[in-house]
Amino acid sequence: MAASTSVWAAGLKLSAGGEAYVKDYGGAATGGYATFLVTAFDGKPTLRLSYATHPAGLRETGDFTREGSVRYLGPTVDLPVLPANLNRHELYPVSRTGRFVAPLIQGLERYVRFAVEGTGSVTIEDFEIVNAKTHSTEPRVGSFVCSDARLNPIWEGSVRTLELASIPNHDAWKFVCGRLLPRWLEKAPGKGLSRQTAAADGEAAVTYEFDCNPHFPKGSFEILAGGRRTLVVQDSTNVLKTVRVPVKKGERIGFDLQKESWPVIHCVVLAGEPVPLEEDAWDYARTPPYVSDGAKRDRLVWSGDLWWAQRNVYAAFAPTEPFMKGSLEMLARNQTPEGYVHAAPYPERTDAPNAGEFGHYPSDEFSAWIVPVLADHYLHVGDLDLVRRLFPTVVRLVGYYETGFGADGLYEQDLKHPNRAKGTCGSAFGAEGKGHAAYIQLMLWRVYHDGAKLAEAVGEAARAEAWRKEAEKLANVLRTRFWSPGGLIGSLEKREVNRPVNALALAFGFFTPDEAKAALGSMKCDNGRCIPHGKFQALAVRGAFAYGDAEKALELVENQNWKLMYDPNWAGVRLATECMLPITDGWGDECHPDTALAGAFTEHVLGVAPVAPGYGTFEIRPPKAASLTWAKGVVPTPKGLLRVSWKRSLDSWSADVRVPDGIAGSIVFPGGRPQALKPGMNRITPQGD
Repeated sequence: MAASTSVWAAGLKLSAGGEAYVKDYGGAATGGYATFLVTAFDGKPTLRLSYATHPAGLRETGDFTREGSVRYLGPTVDLPVLPANLNRHELYPVSRTGRFVAPLIQGLERYVRFAVEGTGSVTIEDFEIVNAKTHSTEPRVGSFVCSDARLNPIWEGSVRTLELASIPNHDAWKFVCGRLLPRWLEKAPGKGLSRQTAAADGEAAVTYEFDCNPHFPKGSFEILAGGRRTLVVQDSTNVLKTVRVPVKKGERIGFDLQKESWPVIHCVVLAGEPVPLEEDAWDYARTPPYVSDGAKRDRLVWSGDLWWAQRNVYAAFAPTEPFMKGSLEMLARNQTPEGYVHAAPYPERTDAPNAGEFGHYPSDEFSAWIVPVLADHYLHVGDLDLVRRLFPTVVRLVGYYETGFGADGLYEQDLKHPNRAKGTCGSAFGAEGKGHAAYIQLMLWRVYHDGAKLAEAVGEAARAEAWRKEAEKLANVLRTRFWSPGGLIGSLEKREVNRPVNALALAFGFFTPDEAKAALGSMKCDNGRCIPHGKFQALAVRGAFAYGDAEKALELVENQNWKLMYDPNWAGVRLATECMLPITDGWGDECHPDTALAGAFTEHVLGVAPVAPGYGTFEIRPPKAASLTWAKGVVPTPKGLLRVSWKRSLDSWSADVRVPDGIAGSIVFPGGRPQALKPGMNRITPQGD
């Protein structure tokens, strides 16, 4: 592998048939649009760029080839992933010098491979992966470091995962290095128009090229002027061409794409005046910011993954960051007339789904998540206006679930979705037949539990009390029908203790202390990972910390692939991956914030958690574990930064806590009593357990 450089001051010359060059961005990885300058060439060369997150996937076609669709959920489910580039490689037939811009996002890569095919050579300079609103650029304001050296790179990698997976927009059109990249999206028109109008009768000149792609040998788009359309069809060869069309005074110029295509617009001149290739100069389909479930693959908001991921947001970024709020608003907008909320909506969709339209991943488990996600967001950020606006969504969702309970108090999942009986995309977590699974009962317990808190917040006391009673009923159902000596069973049809369900119950705080002890005792890590699905092991980590068993929490961390985030021999990305699998090749996603642990470490190792919404009051509970003798960090709150440092010497504890004005809290050392913390500096002198 060739040595990595950030720029090539004298140019990088590559010859056909010669050795490939590999650029390594390091374990923190990067993502965006590739761009570079060709300063010289000879012959008929084609530059090939390939992308991978591990050397095992670094071949000519990168670590995945789309071949026209992404259907890992089944033969009829083509996921809405544009404008991400799923082919993981690009071809650039070179017949000119100047700047080239990749037309689609590479969502995540550590390695970029450069090679030349055909004949001759190419010299390139100024290669860059441009973050053109591809992922978050919000500054980090939170921090964390502790005495256990394993946890610090996991916190760092978790936050980096979140940065790459936080999408500022999924707009149909993008602007990169002075180029316009118009795109077509499934649920939004590919049409866009300039805001500038022609100052006089004349013509519009459009200079463009079509990116070369082996799966789409021809590209097409329409040029719009007034009510007239001019169709452009061309081989995808990266050859610059100019088309001229007549325009009249007062008309706008625009483009329309009806299918997947890759035009790159270099220049637009309207009646003699250049039109800026900048986003504010054009009208086109736009989307809000959101937290996606991954950078490399889907780039979709998944409601069920947000609750896993969201506390990482609050650990590192200011409460004003837009991604969680945008995610919640997107989910609420995608509610059917029945009240069902789409699990993974198309980001660009602006109209509400129709009755019976349950989306490409119909799941009552996922639909339920909007309620605990909203409640957790309110607890950390204190955005009561958002709660008020989205509370009608919660009411309609609860009404949807109320139609699904049987006479025995169990929720039955296949009442409304015919595909459930076929076992496709329905109950993902242990249900058989009518879906008598602990997971969905637990989810609905949480809907009522958190819904009651939200009802109180908006002043609906009677509804809050009614929902608390429903939560109590479901808690009784779970304890009488699903409890066994080792924890909750997965379903009444398969009466086996189910670790993912117990991990969820632990993270929810559903268990009594004795029940939690039994559930944690059933999670043995003798032969590696305790729970094959890393998302649920992340929940078990949170639960073990929350129930006071820090040693078990650290055992769960060690016996999972988070260790790759600090292993010096790991050549892949140092990020939280889907299911925490050690992915080296293929379509797995190496950037999933739902397995990230920054939020868990801030809350349970630094020990800081809100008690009242918006950190109106808070609590600090340092854990007791052999490897944890000190921790320090900064926690963002709506009132400012909360700075915490604690240390332990044998059984003697001390702390320094700087509290911003407007909030107050307490600190509780293991075995001790709460001590009040007021605004300003609080110095807690050494004291025993």
